[in-house]
Amino acid sequence: MEEQPRFLSATSIVSDRVINPAGEELGVIRDLMIDLEAGQIAYAVLEGKDMEGKLFAIPWSMFRVDSERRCFVLRASRDLLDTAPGMDNEAWPTFTPSHDWLARIYEHYGSELYW
Repeated sequence: MEEQPRFLSATSIVSDRVINPAGEELGVIRDLMIDLEAGQIAYAVLEGKDMEGKLFAIPWSMFRVDSERRCFVLRASRDLLDTAPGMDNEAWPTFTPSHDWLARIYEHYGSELYW
């Protein structure tokens, strides 16, 4: 088994493919959104495969790297992604310190809030 990297550059992650644990292709990482106050990745923007370019905000903690297959594994079923709120390609959300929008995203995926 290949050793997992400890650090990856943002440019090496953008455009990486994303699969789920069942091996289904879910899309590609389009961007990473950094919470400047917390100093960490808040979420990845996933461009869904076969979803007419629909974008999804996915909590970064939901991903793990698969070095052997050179992709990211999203710990979520295709059904969970199908019911997830999408993002507007032309108006990505910015939010106030309450993080209401992001909290709903984290709740949808059953992911623990980082703040």
